[in-house]
Amino acid sequence: MHWRWLKKLFGYHGKVIDAFIPNKRSISSKRFGFVRYANMYDANRAINRINKFWLMRSHIDVNLLR
Repeated sequence: MHWRWLKKLFGYHGKVIDAFIPNKRSISSKRFGFVRYANMYDANRAINRINKFWLMRSHIDVNLLR
């Protein structure tokens, strides 16, 4: 997935400031990325709508940055 497509997908749920997908993988060898919203309302709405969404034979886990 490209960062532009990630930004477009999450942009349906609020105003996205930027999106970033690093080249490295997580400890469990999964890809991950970051999406930054203009406000918390849009971020929470995206979490509620996109979490566990199936995309290209895998599901997307969405949560706030720890």
